[in-house]
Amino acid sequence: GTPDDGRYTISSFTAYFDWFDTNDHTPNDSNGKAFIVNASFTPGEFFRRTVSGLCENTSYEFSSWLMNLHPSYGGCDGNGIPVNVKFEIWDSTDTNLLASGDTGDIFDRNAPIWDQYALVFQTLPGQTAVILKMLNNGEGGCGNDLAIDDIVFRTCGDFIGITDDQDRTNILICEEDGPVSTSLTANPDNSIYNTHVYQWQESTDGNIWADIPGENNQSYFPPPINNSTFYRVVVAEDIINLNNPLCNSLSEV
Repeated sequence: GTPDDGRYTISSFTAYFDWFDTNDHTPNDSNGKAFIVNASFTPGEFFRRTVSGLCENTSYEFSSWLMNLHPSYGGCDGNGIPVNVKFEIWDSTDTNLLASGDTGDIFDRNAPIWDQYALVFQTLPGQTAVILKMLNNGEGGCGNDLAIDDIVFRTCGDFIGITDDQDRTNILICEEDGPVSTSLTANPDNSIYNTHVYQWQESTDGNIWADIPGENNQSYFPPPINNSTFYRVVVAEDIINLNNPLCNSLSEV
């Protein structure tokens, strides 16, 4: 039903009051629904959810898409209260704040526009769950009407390139000129991870990969190569996550 001040609804219909009539954010979602909020007159928390099944000691990105539903040509004489939401990530005990951030004021617009907002945070050792909170920074009344969709938690890590001893990313050589002797080095960009643990892998087709036993350093020295071979490295921030594909990062090939 119609979400009055201080209430919300989950709906594919957004044209309540004088709001925009628009679809949810999810692509190719024929009957998708969004979280639609008519903000309370009093600023404060309006959403809380425990997110479980996370990897411990791992960097994550939380993101969501948000829209101001109130058009600038609607009521409020062009002075609708802007949407302003604070996102907070707490540990599962609800005592330690891991990350927080504000959208800032999102003013009324002439057309419905979804914007993405995100936070990067790191789970602690032994921690596999967090609490997501959303708080309304603005007051309710005329305006401050919003839709939220596609809330996502995903691991994030460094971009990792691989080069050989001549700074090349691939080697092409005729069969009769083989074998190839080289060394490979993983080059993380250090944008996310503070520490790095490695597991080198090889493949004959670039699709099916196998760990190379004992190769856990940043550099790898393959044996002389006589046929087409692909190499990559699995990287994690903690050795406990190295073998979990939900918790690690893959390099370039």
